[in-house]
Amino acid sequence: ANDRTELNLYDFDGARGGYTANLNLDMLDAAVYPTRGYRLLSRAFFGREVFGSDLNYTKVALDAQLVGSVKKHTFTAELNAGSSLGTDLPEFDMFTAGGPERMEAFRTDEFRGQVFGVAALTWYHQIKGSPSPYSTSWYVGAKIEAGNAWRNPDNAGLDDLHFCASISLMSKTLLGPLAVTYARAEEGSDAITITLGRLTSFFD
Repeated sequence: ANDRTELNLYDFDGARGGYTANLNLDMLDAAVYPTRGYRLLSRAFFGREVFGSDLNYTKVALDAQLVGSVKKHTFTAELNAGSSLGTDLPEFDMFTAGGPERMEAFRTDEFRGQVFGVAALTWYHQIKGSPSPYSTSWYVGAKIEAGNAWRNPDNAGLDDLHFCASISLMSKTLLGPLAVTYARAEEGSDAITITLGRLTSFFD
């Protein structure tokens, strides 16, 4: 891992090895724009010397989502959180927040740390389309988010959260979900993003 930021970070040249544990429970009624159900994704990584690793650390992460609908109005509550459990994560494997689908008004991976948490409430409404998977469905939506990532776990707290809100025009197409989003943060930063297809999450 090489530092290209000119921020005097460190370079790393060595082996990264360990073992992972995953527990995933998905009871959503659809992979894209679900209308009801819940999902729990969890993952742990243990870097250990016994696997030839030059770095010993632990990384655990959780993504919980609850979805419900009233007629064509859908509401979701989601919590993403992670911790190093007191170990020292390397710079290239820290938790991040910021960018599409996670604090969208900020730059991608703007916040980095040993622990992180992002909570989001989302509403979306289908304005056109049918249940057929071969038709194009259109949605409008809005989201509010609060979160941060902390390099020092002792500094993590609710009084140090960043807030942002966004509005989106979304479509379910044969090429995957399409979304055009405008997001603005409490600090005044904003962003316009266009995404096609599903984004790779930190569980992948």
